[in-house]
This record gives sequence, structure tokens and C-alpha cells, in this order.
Amino acid sequence: MLSSGAPVAQLAAGLAVFLLGLLRYWPEMNAASATPVGPETWNLAHHLRQYGEFADPFMTMATGPSAHLAPAFPAFLAALTWLFGTHAAGAFAFHAAAALAASALLGALPWAGLRLGFGLIPGLLASAAWLAGDLFLFPNWEATYAGLLILAATVSFRGVAAAAQPRPGPLLALAAVASVLLLLNPACLPVFGCWFGWIAWKWKRGLFRLPAILIVALPVATSSLWVARNYAIFDRFVLIRDNLGIELAIGNNDCASFGLVANHDTGCFQRNHPNASEIEAVKALLAGEVNYNDRRMREARAWIRRNPGRFAGLSLERASAFWLPREKADLLSGVFEPGRRSERLAIYAMTLASLAGLWLGMRRDAASTAILAGWLLVYPLPYYLVQFEDRYRYPILWITFLLGALAIREAGRRTWALIRRQRAA
Repeated sequence: MLSSGAPVAQLAAGLAVFLLGLLRYWPEMNAASATPVGPETWNLAHHLRQYGEFADPFMTMATGPSAHLAPAFPAFLAALTWLFGTHAAGAFAFHAAAALAASALLGALPWAGLRLGFGLIPGLLASAAWLAGDLFLFPNWEATYAGLLILAATVSFRGVAAAAQPRPGPLLALAAVASVLLLLNPACLPVFGCWFGWIAWKWKRGLFRLPAILIVALPVATSSLWVARNYAIFDRFVLIRDNLGIELAIGNNDCASFGLVANHDTGCFQRNHPNASEIEAVKALLAGEVNYNDRRMREARAWIRRNPGRFAGLSLERASAFWLPREKADLLSGVFEPGRRSERLAIYAMTLASLAGLWLGMRRDAASTAILAGWLLVYPLPYYLVQFEDRYRYPILWITFLLGALAIREAGRRTWALIRRQRAA
């Protein structure tokens, strides 16, 4: 294992993986292509670019001011299309941006392995397994960018947590990354809450003095700007985004299946989501988005109370699909059906190997492993309650691959030691 004193080797390894990622994910220029219309991210981005308002997220009709999604990614897409347009150059730009983010994530894995105390080799193996599995990107959504920022936040927090006294550099880096992440993917908030509790317990009153207070003050200040915007528009408190009511209702009703693909196949999604149903979009328009979400939340809770067994069954299916992703309820369908077979096999194999990796990680660096385990335990919880989409796991998928690679490296080391002993004998 290379030590942290070999910066040239670390840089070379990261750069090589980054270039391999670009080779895999870099898009082709197509003169006939255009930026998408349909996903809520793009609907918001197009409206923001054209009218300067965060509004009208649904395909079916204009429903007015929105807090349906967090603001950072639609704003990013709006900026890209403002610079490059909505035709071939704009379409290439947003695919290329996703390719750069994914390649940066893979290139950072060896560095992250070292910073977390696992060594360079597990990070390289994790990147190799990712590329061999030919994992899919989700350029229409924030998942790739969230994964890269979660890696940066995790490494930064490991440094902050290890320090005996607060240091301005690492604290400011963590605060800046957390500020962006909350406006990109608010699902990180519960994990950040756990981190805050850990630091508060460690530093006690020192947390409320400079520079430690930056870790709280900067994310709160940046998020408060968007919360204030929501209050000014909707005349009520909305914590960054407000789509939980819709998502709960889509995933928990009489026709619901465990995942988005299955709900599309049965027509359940088309009947219940305002992005596909004009009836639901009219309801959102008349009531206002926030009030409409409240009504959908009440519908979901009422259905869950009436159908606790069905809700529990759906939640178990969604939890299973989160860790072993597939489009059908049959567990083996992800392995044997063509299309994304190599990707599914890679994710399944690394998920199972990561269980051993957690145990090995506790022996190598217990604090780092506890931080990674926190992501794996806390981050997925809301996704067990709503319809499954495989992009939901993408932001923390690198953790699975890093821990799985730790187990693979240990198995390889022991196998090689056994071979050497047999040769010696």
C-alpha cells in the first residue's frame, strides 16, 4: 500500500482513473440533439432561464411558483442552457458536465481511500469495479454531482472530527460543501444533523466560538435565503423543497407498485402524478403547490392507516430494491434480464462484499467506517417510503464500492499469502 507520503503516485492514480472515466462517459456531439423537456428538473430550468422564476415543474400545464425540487440543480441547468443554448451545444454541455462529475468522483476514490485510512488500493479497486460494471449516469438529475460532493464532505468531516481543536481550513471547506449540498440534495440533512451532534458532543461550548461556528452558520445562512424565498411566495415555512406529499401518495395507494418502472407499466403513475395527469395538475394549480402537497400527504397517511400490511410490504420491497436494484419484484430479474446486466451484477457483488468491508473497516479506521456507516443507515430511510428509482442510491453508491473493494483487497492479500506459503512448503 502506498503511503500518504507518495503524492506523485496518488495524483497519477487519480488522474489515470479520471481519464478512464472520461473515456467511458464522454458524450458524442449530435447536431440533431436538444436539451430534454419533461423531467421536473428541466421544466424548472427552462422556466428559470426564460422568465427568471422558479415555477411550472410539470409537463402537463403551468401550475405556478414551485418548491417542488431543491434549487441548485435546476439553476445549474438553466445556467448551462443560458450559456450554450437548448440545441446541440446545450445538450452536449449538460451530458459532458455529468461525465466530468462522474469521472471526478471516480478519480477521487483513491484519494478518499487514503484520507479515510483504508489505503490507495481499495480506492483503485472501487473505481475499477465501477468502470467494469459500466454504471449508468443520470444526467437529468443531481445524483452524480451529489455523489461527488458527499465524498468531499465525508473526507472533510473525517479531518474535522479527528482534530483536537477546530481548524479554520477544514471547517470552512466542510461548511462550504455542506451549504451547496443542502441546496442540491436536502436528503443529506439528517446525516449532517448526526455530524453536528457528534461535533457538539466533542467540542461542547467550543462549537459556538469562531472558527467552529462556521460549520453551522454558513449552511444555515445559505439555506435560509431559499427558505425565506419560499415563505415570501407561499406565506408559510417550507424547508427547501415540498414534494414529499406527492411522492408518498404516488408510492402508497391502491394501484401502487414498489418502483417507478412498475408504476409506469401499470399506468398508476400516469393517473396520480401531476407531471403525467392533467387532472392532478389542475388540482395543484387551483390549490397552489404547497397546499396540494399537504392534501397528497393526508391522502398517503390515510391510505397507510387503512393498509398497514400493504404499506409494510411495499416498504420492504423498496428497501430491498434500494440495495439490490431492479425493475421487477423478482430479485433475480436484475441479473438475468438483458439491458443493464453488468451494472446490476457489479452493484450486487459490491453490496454483498461491503458487508465484509464494514467489519474490515472497523479494524482499519473505526471513525471513518462509522461515518460511512452513518450514510448507509440514515440517508436511505426516506427512500424506503416512496417509489423506488435506482438514481436515489447513486449519491452514496461510491461508499458501497469503496467498502466492497476493501473486502476484495483483503481477500486478495490472504489468497496471495496462502499461495506463497504453499510455494514455500
